[in-house]
Amino acid sequence: MTCIAQDRAIRTRNAIVRAAAEVFDETGYHAAGITRILDRAGVTQGALYFHFGSKEGLARAVLAEHQGEWCAPEQPQGLQQLVDLMLSLAEAAQRSVLLRAALRLTVERVVAAPGEASVPALLADCFLRELREARRRGQLSPEVDEVCVSWILVEAYTGAQSLSRVVPERGDLVARVAALWCLLLSGIATPEARARVVVDGARRLGCGCWVQGAGQAWTECGDVTDNGDVTDNIEVVLFDGTPPGGAAMSRIAQDRAVRTREALITSAAEIFDECGYAGAGITRILERAGVTTGAMYFHFKSKSELATAVMNAQRQTIEPRLVSQGLQRLVDITLVWAVQLRTDPLLRAGVRLSVEQGSFGLQDATAFLNWRDAMVKCLAVARSEGELLPEADPVAIAEFVVGACTGVQLYSQLVSGREDLLRRTVAMWRMLLPGIATPQARQRILLDADRGNAA
Repeated sequence: MTCIAQDRAIRTRNAIVRAAAEVFDETGYHAAGITRILDRAGVTQGALYFHFGSKEGLARAVLAEHQGEWCAPEQPQGLQQLVDLMLSLAEAAQRSVLLRAALRLTVERVVAAPGEASVPALLADCFLRELREARRRGQLSPEVDEVCVSWILVEAYTGAQSLSRVVPERGDLVARVAALWCLLLSGIATPEARARVVVDGARRLGCGCWVQGAGQAWTECGDVTDNGDVTDNIEVVLFDGTPPGGAAMSRIAQDRAVRTREALITSAAEIFDECGYAGAGITRILERAGVTTGAMYFHFKSKSELATAVMNAQRQTIEPRLVSQGLQRLVDITLVWAVQLRTDPLLRAGVRLSVEQGSFGLQDATAFLNWRDAMVKCLAVARSEGELLPEADPVAIAEFVVGACTGVQLYSQLVSGREDLLRRTVAMWRMLLPGIATPQARQRILLDADRGNAA
């Protein structure tokens, strides 16, 4: 091959990888069509298959080449460098489509080539090196488990990136990572280390954690509405009993409509959980529900509308039977969620669709906001009961917990099929509580895994 031909081949390959990364980032792997990638790259189908052989081979190339977009320091230096590392990663992800696409491909379980480490494994290894150096320097609290914390940080970062995609008005990814560290430092670092660590782009003023993203003015984590109130907008989706379109119905017809809608949502959840959105056929959902096509389109105009109903119903599946309030109630909700996510197809499908919704053209933050608002209510009670530290911001805490739980379940699914989800959730709380709860409240909070089984 001549030098000119070699240069042309390199340019073609790079154009395909770049175009594929953009499409994977926008839509996810399964919804990314080869034709769309070819149009974006301006190349022929033959050129793509010459370089990569298949769509899977192209995805692996994106996974392999993202590492040039962000480099970890050669020498670990402890806690300050770990904070800087995560902030620089967030900055890199905001500007690098390769990095964002690689993380999304990993979340969607598109495997790397044999012998190649996954994106979360690479991140966890970088974080672990810094945590071990922090331990050597006496910067970590005695009870901190470095391996556990390294994975919780990966999970929390992944959740923050997922939230920044669907709730952009709450700040950019750098701002979310800065706010994350405002909450976590008290749970892992000694008082002396906390006093020395600087979270560049975040500062404490009054009761709020103040963060600044690239090109943004300073804004306080905690504003929900213009008047500062948190609105209860949890929508009853599953069993509302209201006939669509407002048509007058007899009570018998209304009951039948409610049962039909319930059967459709339940069956769709099972199929979405098994196959994902792209693999879930309408015919299969109708057969599982035992209803007609006309019945489905009476309740839902499209498959995407049905998927939205499943996403937004997940919050209603969690209601701990244990009597608790305030901070304990919030902990109990997450523990029950961790248990039921392994057994409840409606909850599993809702979580999966919420994360993958970009692949079917949605950008709906309702499910995330429903969880956030429910958690803010618990934290408001905790505030009135004197359980929270003065500087703790209920909205910032709730958004962190939603993002962290999103990341925790994603990687628990990857490494253990969610077998260890309850243990990971407990570990998350052990790290978070020192940064948000008073010493007296921490002594009262029960993190017994059996509370999750009392659903």
